[in-house]
Amino acid sequence: MNTKICPTCKMELPLNSEFYYRDKHKSNGFSSQCKKCVLEYHQKTKDKISLRAKQYYIENKEKINNHGKQYRINNSEKEKARRIKYCENNRELRNARNRLYVELNKEKERTRHHLYYEKNRLLINAKNNQWGRENRIIKTISTQRYRAKSKSILCTLTKEQWEYIKLQFDNKCAYCGKEAILTQDHFIPQENDGEYTHNNIIPSCKSCNSSKHQKNFFEWYPKYKYYSKTRENKILKFLDYKNGVQQLELVETKIYSQLGNN
Repeated sequence: MNTKICPTCKMELPLNSEFYYRDKHKSNGFSSQCKKCVLEYHQKTKDKISLRAKQYYIENKEKINNHGKQYRINNSEKEKARRIKYCENNRELRNARNRLYVELNKEKERTRHHLYYEKNRLLINAKNNQWGRENRIIKTISTQRYRAKSKSILCTLTKEQWEYIKLQFDNKCAYCGKEAILTQDHFIPQENDGEYTHNNIIPSCKSCNSSKHQKNFFEWYPKYKYYSKTRENKILKFLDYKNGVQQLELVETKIYSQLGNN
C-alpha cells in the first residue's frame, strides 16, 4: 500500500484513504497535507476565508454575475433540469423557507407585490378573468369561503358536494325550476349566520337568488311568483326539514353516502 508522510502532523498515512485527490497533473495528484490537517486548517481559518470570499465578490460582483448569467444561457436545459430536480427533492424545505421569509418581511413583500401589480395590472386581470371563466365553480367556492371566513362562519362545501346538490335538482333552479346558470344560494342567509356547507346551499338562478336575498325562506317563497308546493317540498325534503327544524345529521349522512357510492 502506498503511503505518504504529512508535513504538518509528521505521520505516515495511507495515500488513497487519508489524503484528498487533487490534480492528476501535479506531483502524485494528492494533497500535501492529510485530510485531518486540512480540515483543522479550514476550521481555524474559515472566518478569514469567508471574509476574503465576500471581499472578492464585492470587488468583482459584476464580473461574477455576468459569468453566472452566461453559464445559465449556455446551459439552459441543464440548469432547468437541475432546478426541477432540486424543487422536487426539497419542496417542503422551500415552502417552509418561503413562508418564514414572507413572515419576516411582510411590509417588503407587500410593497413588492403592489409594485408588480401596478406594472402588470392589465395582464394580471386578463389572466385572472380567463382563469375564472375556465374554473367558474372553483372560483365561486373560493369567493364564498372567503366571505364566510371573514364572518367566522363555518365553510366546508366542496366542488363534489356542489355537483351532487345540483344533480338532486336536475341541474335546474330549485325555486323556479328553470334551466339557467346556477348560483349557490344560502337557504339560511349568511347575514343570519347561515353556514357555507352542504346542508345550507341550494342551486338557484340569478333572478331567484336576487329575489330571495336575505329573506327567510318560509316567509318569502310562499309569496314568490314562481312558488310551487312541489318544489317547496323537494327543497325541504332534500335538507331534511321537519316542522321547520333541520335534521343535520341525516343531511350529512345522506350526502356523504351518495358521494361515496359515486
